[in-house]
Amino acid sequence: ALIAEAVAAGTVDVGTTNLVSIVRAIQSGIPLYIIAPSGANSARSPLEGIIVGKNSGIKTAKDLDGRTMVVSVLGSIIQVEALAWADKHGADWRSIKWVEAPPSADGAMVASGRVDGSVITETFLSGAIADGDGTLLSYVGADVDPLLIEGGYFTSADFANKHPDVVKKFDEALLEAGKWANSHRADAAAIMQKWSKQTPSAIAHHAVYPESFKAADLQPVIDSAVKDGALKAPISASDVVAPALR
Repeated sequence: ALIAEAVAAGTVDVGTTNLVSIVRAIQSGIPLYIIAPSGANSARSPLEGIIVGKNSGIKTAKDLDGRTMVVSVLGSIIQVEALAWADKHGADWRSIKWVEAPPSADGAMVASGRVDGSVITETFLSGAIADGDGTLLSYVGADVDPLLIEGGYFTSADFANKHPDVVKKFDEALLEAGKWANSHRADAAAIMQKWSKQTPSAIAHHAVYPESFKAADLQPVIDSAVKDGALKAPISASDVVAPALR
């Protein structure tokens, strides 16, 4: 919310966060437009998954009925992905109980039996599995969209309306960079490591990137978030994307 408010106020020109948070800010009345996609989750390079306790008895989505799961942020995009997976694979997703904890603590909570499972993002996911905290039930995301755009770059509605040429150039530049990163993953990882100061193991699981973008690409995530209550009302993806990109 702080990033969105700063962008809307003109304190900064562009912000980036996950798609659900951007749409939630727009629905709350903050005048923003998405001007480019950021990373994506795909079956080829999954970023989130569900782990379950080794003694939980959970083997299928249906086994999650009535169980307690932990997620880093309630109403987050990774919770949306997990619920979409559970729904598609036969669970009563409304019966799943949720608690919130930092991602660094989720694996330990599963291992201790305080919760039955967790949906975790990388690199915490791989770390929790390697540490023996739980077993992988399934990766999530592809059940919402095979190439699920998880986040985006956004600017104020005022800026987007006044500078459509800049919006188009920004989007084109990000898509071109995404194409390069997808075909040069090792080089892209080295650049991310240099500037983010993250460890090589953390960078190893970085996203894939959209190589084209249209408003309709965002609709599956929005619809899933509306279905499970992460977003308060239906909204067309074209209403959250800058007019220059529609």
